[in-house]
Amino acid sequence: MAAMMDRISDKASALGVPLGVHLDLTWKCNEACGHCYLDHSLGGDMTTAEIKDVLGQLRSEERRVGKECR
Repeated sequence: MAAMMDRISDKASALGVPLGVHLDLTWKCNEACGHCYLDHSLGGDMTTAEIKDVLGQLRSEERRVGKECR
C-alpha cells in the first residue's frame, strides 16, 4: 500500500496536480479568528455551476493521474 501511495504522490507531483483539496464554498463566516486565512472582504459564494465545474476538473485530474499510476 505504501509503495502505491508513493507512486501516486510522485506522479501527482510530476504532473503538478494536488493530492488533496480544501474547497471553501462560502465567505459568510463571521468568526473573525486571528488565524484565519480568508479575506472576507472578497465576499460572495460559489454558485452551484462553479462548484460542479471545480469538482469536474478535480475528477478529470483524478482519472488522468490514476490511469498513469497503474
